[in-house]
Amino acid sequence: MRWVKDSADPSRAQTHALVIGVGDYLHLEGGTEHRARPAPQSLGLGQITSSPVSARLFADWLLAEHSNRRAPLGSIELLLSSGMSEPPNGTPYPAEGTTLQEIRDAFARWSTRCGAR
Repeated sequence: MRWVKDSADPSRAQTHALVIGVGDYLHLEGGTEHRARPAPQSLGLGQITSSPVSARLFADWLLAEHSNRRAPLGSIELLLSSGMSEPPNGTPYPAEGTTLQEIRDAFARWSTRCGAR
């Protein structure tokens, strides 16, 4: 899942956040690809639920509590593992998975926003 809050204003200093919470690992036990293509070295790891929840709560905190007069909140891009059904504050979002390429793309967008001022 990808969710974005964007009120970026390149004419002033702002805080831009990229928040990532991945707990859905396809090739580890419990993942959709585990039977067909298990991870060669799983080290006993499996799916986790805490990172998507923590990332979402952090995004909620940014929206509700972040306060910096010199750099107010300009944008949040939140990427969560699939399976998280509701974004912060019930705001609609375009559904996506969270692949390495999607994370790289989100990082590039975040870096561009950060470099605007």
